[in-house]
Amino acid sequence: MVHDCHYKSCHSFTSFAAEVCHSAKFIRTNLKGPLRAIINQSVILKSQTASDERHSPMVLLNGHPAILAHTPCSLPPLAPTANLTADAELRLQTGTEGQRVAPGVLAAPRHVVIERMTRRVALGASFVIASLFACGGSVVQIKADVRDVYGWPVPNLWSALTFWDGTGFSAPVNQTTRALYPFLDTIELFTATGGCYLGFPGCGSQRDLLTTPSFANSTFKFTPIMSAIANIVASGFRPYIKTGNVPMSFSATPHVGGFGFNDQPPANYSAYAGYMAAFARSAVAQFGLNTVRGFRWGVLTEYNNPDWFAAPAATYAALYDWTACALESVLGEGHVDIGAHGCSQCTNGWPPEDFLVHAWNGTNACTGRRGAPITFFSNSFYERMPGTPGDLSWVARDVLPSVRFARSLGLNNLTFGIDEGRLLYGTDRLPLHLRAVGATYQASSDALFFKHLVVAGLEYYSRWGVTTNGPKGLWTWADDVDPVSTQVARLTYRMAGSSMLRTTNTSVSGSGGRSIVDGLAAYNATTQTLQVLVLRHFPTPADNGTDSAAVQVCGLSTVPGTLQGKLWRVDANHSQFWDAWQADVLARNLTSFAPGWSPQGEQVVLTNASHTAFFRSRVPYFQQLAALRSEPSAAQLVGGCASWNVSLSGHAVAYFEFTVGPTLPTPSASSAPSASAAASHSPGSTASGSAASSASASLAAASVSASAAASGAASPAAVASGSGAVSATPAISGTSSTSPTPSGSSSSSVSHSAAASAQAGGAGSGGDPAGINGGSTSGGASCAGCADPAAGSGGGGTAVAAGGAAEGGIPKLGFAFLLAAAVLSPPALVLLGIAYLRPQWIGRSPTRASRGRRLTTPRSGADRTGGAGAGGSARDERAVLMTLEMGSTNPIHRATAASAPSLA
Repeated sequence: MVHDCHYKSCHSFTSFAAEVCHSAKFIRTNLKGPLRAIINQSVILKSQTASDERHSPMVLLNGHPAILAHTPCSLPPLAPTANLTADAELRLQTGTEGQRVAPGVLAAPRHVVIERMTRRVALGASFVIASLFACGGSVVQIKADVRDVYGWPVPNLWSALTFWDGTGFSAPVNQTTRALYPFLDTIELFTATGGCYLGFPGCGSQRDLLTTPSFANSTFKFTPIMSAIANIVASGFRPYIKTGNVPMSFSATPHVGGFGFNDQPPANYSAYAGYMAAFARSAVAQFGLNTVRGFRWGVLTEYNNPDWFAAPAATYAALYDWTACALESVLGEGHVDIGAHGCSQCTNGWPPEDFLVHAWNGTNACTGRRGAPITFFSNSFYERMPGTPGDLSWVARDVLPSVRFARSLGLNNLTFGIDEGRLLYGTDRLPLHLRAVGATYQASSDALFFKHLVVAGLEYYSRWGVTTNGPKGLWTWADDVDPVSTQVARLTYRMAGSSMLRTTNTSVSGSGGRSIVDGLAAYNATTQTLQVLVLRHFPTPADNGTDSAAVQVCGLSTVPGTLQGKLWRVDANHSQFWDAWQADVLARNLTSFAPGWSPQGEQVVLTNASHTAFFRSRVPYFQQLAALRSEPSAAQLVGGCASWNVSLSGHAVAYFEFTVGPTLPTPSASSAPSASAAASHSPGSTASGSAASSASASLAAASVSASAAASGAASPAAVASGSGAVSATPAISGTSSTSPTPSGSSSSSVSHSAAASAQAGGAGSGGDPAGINGGSTSGGASCAGCADPAAGSGGGGTAVAAGGAAEGGIPKLGFAFLLAAAVLSPPALVLLGIAYLRPQWIGRSPTRASRGRRLTTPRSGADRTGGAGAGGSARDERAVLMTLEMGSTNPIHRATAASAPSLA
C-alpha cells in the first residue's frame, strides 16, 4: 500500500523517522522552486503537460516516471536509468529552456558525463527517497517535561456563562446540575442595571430599575435584577454584573444604539453614582457585605464600541470612575472586583488601550487622584465564520496586544479574560445562536483556543450556552443534548489547578501544512496525574484528513515500564451527535429553523411543533452519542520519558490521563501574583495582592497504581470525577482554585501610541498566535534547539551540503546513509541528498557552472514567505512568554491577509 505523507498517518515508526518525513515534506512544500531547479539540471524530464505550478517535475526511476513534488512514501527500488531520451541529452547542454550553453562547456566526453550524472542523480534521489521511506504519514512531535513549568497553573478557562437578559436566571440550579457542569462558577449578566425601558421608542426590553423609568428622580426598583442575583447566589455561582447601560432618564439626549440600549452618558455623573450606590446597598442588605464583596462588576459591554457607547474615551473613563466610586463607597476601597470589557476588533471605535492608560495614571474624574481601581480587563474575540480565518491567528492580532500593553504599564495583577466571542456566522453567512457551531469543528477550535489563551496568561472565557437549549440548559439539560464545546470544557476542566508544562510542538504540523496539530500537558502533584490534551484542527469545516501525534513527557521515573491510563476523545466518531442530527434534518426535510439564524449553531431552535417533537424524541439517542466515554490507554516509560502515539482524524480532540509513580520530581514552578478580587490597582500605584502558592506540592510516599479504565458510557459528571460509568446522581465535584496571572515587570517609560502600534504585529500562520504553540503549522520546520530558529532546519539547525565523497555511486549508499543518519539531523540528511543533485558534472569552473540553472540557496523562514512566522520555524514558548510578560512587542511579526472585521 502506498502511504501519502500529506494525508495518511503511521504510528509504528520512530520519532526519528517521523522527523525525517516532516523534513522531506518541508522541502517539498517550501523549496519547490529550488528543488525544481536542481532537478532540471539532473536530467529530470518535465511532463509534457506541465504548464504551470500545478504540475510536478518527473524523474525516471526504474525506467518509469515518478512524481517527485508529491512523492508517496513508498516507491519502487531505485536503479540507474540505462537510456536517456534526446530531450534529456539536450537538457545537459541547456542552462534554461530554449537557451543553449556556449560550446565547450562540457569538460568530459558525453558518455562520461552521463555516467557521472546518473550516479549522482541516483545517489541524491536515494537520500531524498530514503527519507520518505521512513514515513508512513504526518507525525507531529509534542514534547513536555514536568520539571519545566509555567509560573501559573492551568486556569479553569470556561468558567463563566453569560445571560443576555439578567432576569433570565429565573430559578436556582440544583446541585446535580452543578455537578454536571463543574467548570461553571460565574454567571455574567449583560446590561444588568439599565439602558432601556418598554415604552421608550426603539426599546424592546425593560432594564431601567426605576418605578417610573421616564423620570430620573423616581423611586429605585431593584427587585427584578436582585431576584436573579439571589438565584445565582443560591446556586453557588458568583454573580458578574455588567453595570449599565445608563438608564434613559439619566441621559440628556438618550438614544437607542445598535444593540437596543441607551448609548449615551449620564447628564449628571453624581446622580448616576447615587443610583449605583443605592444598587450596591440593596445588594448588601439582601446578601450581606462579604458576599457582595465577592461579586464581579464590569462597567458596560465593549466600552469602545460606538454601538454600545457612542462617546469618546474620556467620557467612558469618567463613567467608570464614578461607578467605581459609588461601589467603593458601599463595599469599601480595595474591596470591589471591578474591571472593563473592551473590544479590540471594533475598529469603528477608539483603541481600548486608551482606557488602560487612564486606569494606570489618568486623573480620576471622581476622586481627583491618579488612576482608577481595576482588577480585570476583558476583551471580545470573534472569528468571522468557520474558515475565516479558521486558524485562530487573530488571537495574536486582536487579543494579546492589549494584554501586553496592560502589563507594560505595570498593571501586572489584572485578571485577563474573554467576555464574549468565538464565531459570528455560520458558513451560510447567517448569525449563529450562542456563537458556536454544533459540528466537531467547534471542538478542535475550542481546544486550540484553550491553549492559545492559557499559555498567554488569560484566565477565563464567558460562553453563551451549555446545551442545545443554550444557557437555559442549566434547567432543561435532561431534555437537551450537550454539544462538543461543552465536552471539551469538561475535559479541559480536569486540568484546572494543575501545573502547566511548557509544551512544545517540535515539527511541522499537519496534513499538507494546513492542519494544526498541537497539545498542552499538565501535572497534578496532589493526585500524581499526568494530563495531556492533543488536538487536530483544520481551518475549514470540510476535512477528513488524518495526522498522528507522537507525545513525549519527560522528567518522570527512570524505572522503565508501562503507564496505564485513560483516553477520552471528541471527534467524528466519539462524543458528538451532530452528524446524526444533520442526517435526520436531510432525511425528514426539517426546515423550521429560527428565521434569520444559522441552523449550524449548536443551539437547536425549531419553530414547527412537530419538528420540535421529533427532535425531543431523538434526544435519548443523541445523548448516548454525545456522552464522553473513556477507554484504556498506555504509555511506554523509558529513560524517565513517557511516550505514546495518537492518531487524529478530521477535527479531533484527545485527552489523556496517566497516574505516575511516587518518584516523580516536584515541578519547579515559581509563584505568580494573585489575581484575586481583593488585588486591585490602587490609584497611582501598581496593583498588589498576595502571592499565589506554587502549584507544585510534595509527593506522597506511597505509590499510586494506575488501572485501565473500562470502556463504557459516562455521564458528564463522571468525566468530571474521572470515573467511567456512574450513577444518575453524581457527587458534586469541587471547583478549582483561583489561577493567578503571570507576572511581568513594568516599563519605566511607555509610549502608549508607539507601544500599541508596535504590538500590532500579526500572528504566525496556521493558528500559532505569537508563536505560543512552539511549532510551525504551515511551513518551516521547527526545533527546540536550533542554532538559528529562523533558518527553517531541524535538529542542529545547519544544512550540510555534500561534496563528492560518494562519487563511487550506489555501492556506497548504505555507508553514506548510516553515517549521515548518525551524525546529522534528519533535515540536514534530506538537504544532503538535495545537495548531491547539484550540477557539479558541468565542469568545475564557476563561470561554466553559472551558465546552467543555478541552485537557489534555501532562505530563512523570514525570507521564504516574506514574513517571520508565516513559514519559518516557530519560536520556543519560553522566549515568547518572556517577551509577553515583560510587556514588549510580539517577536513574531506577520501581516494577516484578512483585515479585521468591523463588528456590530
